[in-house]
Amino acid sequence: MVLIGSFFIPESPRFFYEKKRYLELRELIRKFAKSNNVIMDHDYDIDKEVEEENQQDDEDLVEVPSKSFYLKQPRLVMNLVMVIICFISVSFNSYLIGFHLKYIKGNLYFLALIQTISDVSATLVSGGLQKILTTRRTLLVSYVSALLFGIPLVLAMDAKWIIPVCIFGSKFGLAVGFNMIYFVNAEIFPTLFVSFAFTIGNMFSRSATILAPQVAELDEPVPMQIFCVLCLIASCATFFIRHTQDVEKKQAVRKTHK
Repeated sequence: MVLIGSFFIPESPRFFYEKKRYLELRELIRKFAKSNNVIMDHDYDIDKEVEEENQQDDEDLVEVPSKSFYLKQPRLVMNLVMVIICFISVSFNSYLIGFHLKYIKGNLYFLALIQTISDVSATLVSGGLQKILTTRRTLLVSYVSALLFGIPLVLAMDAKWIIPVCIFGSKFGLAVGFNMIYFVNAEIFPTLFVSFAFTIGNMFSRSATILAPQVAELDEPVPMQIFCVLCLIASCATFFIRHTQDVEKKQAVRKTHK
């Protein structure tokens, strides 16, 4: 189903813009306008297209930046490292708490149900939080939430109501963080670098997650201590994530002066 559906998913306007495929960009915008009942009575100029038409050497600007160019940009590399840290934390912790659930006080089936409800709830509200707080702040809030609700699990509090609440809160924070990784990856990286950055982050996170079942079997309270430490590290990492819209401008200037 995913394979078949992929043929019907349109490219993003940002992709067509960066690839300088302006005719397809206009057609896609018309489709978006039609689906939202917006009447477009005229075509409009794309700022980048006008700029290129007014330059004699626009052939230099059409060249696609290489991966090596992007990896030489300190700000972009910093973002990549921070996203990898966030990706590892949210992926590893999501599996860790699932594997460790059988050692947490309470009914295993009830706690598993709480986890499922928190995942569904986080999926429903993630978009709204992102619009209100911005992507980076939502990412920060998600890790802080998971950390705060994870601390009582480290202390192994005995109150019956605390455990389900903490399971819900920590898993909710992780689920929101997982959703925000996709948003932040698309926002902070140039279009032609997004897929590479996501692949690298996914590779590191999946590799680290292999250790989650083994860590979950360690003596209490080590697994949840590791959980909280990773949440804290990821929370700090969000402060170093910045937008990098100027990277492709640098590429254009570099090509023009060759």
